[in-house]
Amino acid sequence: MLSDIRSVFGKVSVTRGQKHDYLGMVFDFSAGTSLIINMNMMIEEILSEADIGPITAPTPANNNLFKINANSPTLSDNDKAYFHSTVAKLLYVAKRVRPDILLPVSFLSTRVINPTVSDLTKLVRILRYLNGSRDLVLQLKGDSLQYLCLYLCNFWSS
Repeated sequence: MLSDIRSVFGKVSVTRGQKHDYLGMVFDFSAGTSLIINMNMMIEEILSEADIGPITAPTPANNNLFKINANSPTLSDNDKAYFHSTVAKLLYVAKRVRPDILLPVSFLSTRVINPTVSDLTKLVRILRYLNGSRDLVLQLKGDSLQYLCLYLCNFWSS
């Protein structure tokens, strides 16, 4: 079959084994009946760029997420570029393997045009949450083709 595919498409990359890396996601089939998907390398990269140290947060947002502070100063051009880039990276991660941060990241994506210091504080809160929840992965498990379960779990500690 592989030779037939190569005859049509030319050179094709093939990965064999229990773990596959695709577009920054690692698909791990070694957990038996589960598929574990993570983007730990990208999360580590985002956190190292943020340089937030060991500080963590228990949740990705607090109760002021949707409150826009009109008196908050706008960010400098460099900080605006950092804000925009980081929110875009987090949106990529959230849509694929971390649905727990999707709501606050989606909200901050509406603020990338003219972000304020208040918005940056909300972004830092998400980063601190990720810092404390690095081991969360997306787990897909199915008992049959008719029943599929999706979990966000700490796979390595269980």
